[in-house]
Amino acid sequence: MKKETGLSFPEENKFGFKVYIPNEQDVEMASIVSGWTSEFGNMLPKTVDQVLGFFKSGDSILIINDQGMLVSHAAITSSYPNNWKEVGTVATNKEFRNMGAASMAVTEVIKLTLKKDGTSKLFALANQFSAKLFEKLGANTMLSTELPQEVWDPCKGCRLFKKPEGGIIFQCCDTPYKLTDILT
Repeated sequence: MKKETGLSFPEENKFGFKVYIPNEQDVEMASIVSGWTSEFGNMLPKTVDQVLGFFKSGDSILIINDQGMLVSHAAITSSYPNNWKEVGTVATNKEFRNMGAASMAVTEVIKLTLKKDGTSKLFALANQFSAKLFEKLGANTMLSTELPQEVWDPCKGCRLFKKPEGGIIFQCCDTPYKLTDILT
């Protein structure tokens, strides 16, 4: 592996998982992450080039096991006005689910982002599966109106889309969760 974050996970992971910050040379790992996003069917699929873009920006975290096998991924996938940043493309190898890898990936991408810019406001759009992860981490749902309107632009083409109004939490495919405060 090329480099580790040097950031520490609050508790030693009993499965021997390690944090790895990928770069644009990690094409094979980008291909695996891209495949996961298509395979799972409950998230927006990402191309290999999109995942490599996350890697190149330095805003992506991979979790690997002690044999160097890719276990999980999370990244800052979008930036919006007023310093809002979206944590997304959270995916874990089926063999390693429910072992804390996704929690580790999300926590580490939050640490990395806040270390770069402590004024970042982080959120995630959660489907019914990832909502459980974010709630376990202590995140709270947000009103859809708290986020910049641009967050919802990809949703506008969906037949189920209803414009968020009057503080109602938008619950079509995704529910927004505030992540900035979960580490405090």
